[in-house]
Amino acid sequence: MRIWRCSRGFIVAAMGSLASLAGAQTLPAVEVRAPHWGEVLFQHHQERTLDTLMAIGVSQNFARLAPHAAEAELLRGGVLLAWGQHDDAAAVFERVLADPALQAVHDRAWYHLARVRHERGETAAAEAALARIGSRELAKPLQIERVLLGAQLRLLQGDATGSAAILNTLPPGAPTEATLTARFNLGVALLRQGDREGAIRWLQLVGLHGPARNDEEKALRDRANLALGLVALRAGEGTAAELALNRIRLQGPEAGRALLALGWAQTVAGRPRQALVAWRTLLSPAGSPAVGDGAVLEAHIALPHALADLGAPTQALSAYEQAIAHYDREQGALASAAKAVADGSFIQALLAANAAPALHAWASASALPASPPPYAAQLAPLIAEHAFQAGWRHLRDLRHFDGRLVDAKAQLQIYVTMLDERRGAFERKLSPTREAAAARSPAPLRERLAALKVELDRAQAEGDWAMLADAPLRAYGERIERSRRTLAAAELPLDAAARDELTERLRRAEGAWTFALAQGHADRAWQATKALRDGERQLVEAERRDASLAAAQVDEPRRLAALAARIAALQTRIDGLQPRLVALASEQQAVLQTALGAEIAQLQDKLGGWALQARFASAQLLDQAQQAQAAGSPAGSLR
Repeated sequence: MRIWRCSRGFIVAAMGSLASLAGAQTLPAVEVRAPHWGEVLFQHHQERTLDTLMAIGVSQNFARLAPHAAEAELLRGGVLLAWGQHDDAAAVFERVLADPALQAVHDRAWYHLARVRHERGETAAAEAALARIGSRELAKPLQIERVLLGAQLRLLQGDATGSAAILNTLPPGAPTEATLTARFNLGVALLRQGDREGAIRWLQLVGLHGPARNDEEKALRDRANLALGLVALRAGEGTAAELALNRIRLQGPEAGRALLALGWAQTVAGRPRQALVAWRTLLSPAGSPAVGDGAVLEAHIALPHALADLGAPTQALSAYEQAIAHYDREQGALASAAKAVADGSFIQALLAANAAPALHAWASASALPASPPPYAAQLAPLIAEHAFQAGWRHLRDLRHFDGRLVDAKAQLQIYVTMLDERRGAFERKLSPTREAAAARSPAPLRERLAALKVELDRAQAEGDWAMLADAPLRAYGERIERSRRTLAAAELPLDAAARDELTERLRRAEGAWTFALAQGHADRAWQATKALRDGERQLVEAERRDASLAAAQVDEPRRLAALAARIAALQTRIDGLQPRLVALASEQQAVLQTALGAEIAQLQDKLGGWALQARFASAQLLDQAQQAQAAGSPAGSLR
């Protein structure tokens, strides 16, 4: 059973209040209590998958997301899930469920774990995870996704009735793209189970849906109306089929099949001439939706069949001959397409047409190459399939990572050059640094500082105020001492009275000098003590720097060697990863080419069958004309 996949809405809903699944163009305001959480949200809303995961991982490593720890884990798991990393996503959600501190987000974690199990194909386990939420409702966007997931799980187990019952619990309001997808899938499932009335009811909910808000909803509506038209056509209800088919856009992807079915519906309704109008519109250059479209190819053989039924054998024969010629041209185009697929040029063009500046999980191959190989449009339905899109994303990821490894290898070469430059600079400075360190050894300064401290302590203990005198006081004291020696040596021709007067004057000068020493001694003693402390501190810093310099002379070579070893290890790892990535990319490309080749082979078989029918019908018309001519009946001749 084909289950149509909806868009990436569920991962947006993982943030609870961060985004709306209703298709709003602007996001609601979010309270960001950590700057780095804002960076994570920015990368996430820019759809940069790797950058989002890296921002979360780095910020978690440095504990910078504390106010948003639970939301960050949920977002990381959701991004991994959307990216298809199911094992890693499951590990994240199981860790959240095992952490009592994250109890507030357990219900959301159970939902996402159910999503992981569903993506793995573990339907019963996915239902068990949803059951753990119980009757509690999640935030509205996530609650809608929960209901849709439950309905899809029931549908996958063949319980269309149970799926319908779950879908009926959806809250009222405008249906989202995901809701319409679920209703369409349910209608198709009911149809395959034989419940025609139930299928029609659900398909009409999609086909008669009001104004579509985007191209996806328009495509779903067209697909539902096409299904309704085909159901009515198989039941022989031509008028009902016309009514449904006329609701399909002529510019949409279903236009070709709709016009083809409309022609058959008008034939069933007894209006073959109108059927010719529909098919001729389909075959006209303006009406053809795409070169190589399957409906166009089938219309080439439907048109002459209708002409023959209307009694126009000449026109029918001409149309059959045109169909045969067209099928031969298409076979040539298919052969060219098969060659483009086989040599890989189509896949390369598809990758180039859908290139993106950054890797993100939700990118898809939504555009055909600007200069597509022949028959690219006919391969579009296969390319749109979920399985092919998943395989294309795997190939895109492998190519992206290979490019990242090439860039990383180039960066490592830059690091090698930087390391060589640093090693050379270290070696050039090592010898002069050692010589300078030996020349300014702090050991003599340490001895001198110790001697000064002892002398200061002695002066303090003995009251030697003269030791701390400044230069003017010291010079004044020395002058007094010289004067005393000169007077004592009796070198001056003085009488006793004059000598006594000079002696008294010297005594008074010495007293003034002693008073000056005593008056400023405390301040000078404090300044000397402070100077010794500053000297000690500077000496300790000098010794620390010398020790650090000595350690650096030993540690720096080790650090440089460790960096070189790390760079070499990374180079070895990259050299080992690159061949594996190239091999995996080649295998993945081969898988895609095989799928495309099989699709082309099926188309070739169809074309061959139609061409054979056209040739057989042409031969029949010619045979009938010859028989009529032999019988002499002009009515049977080709005209």
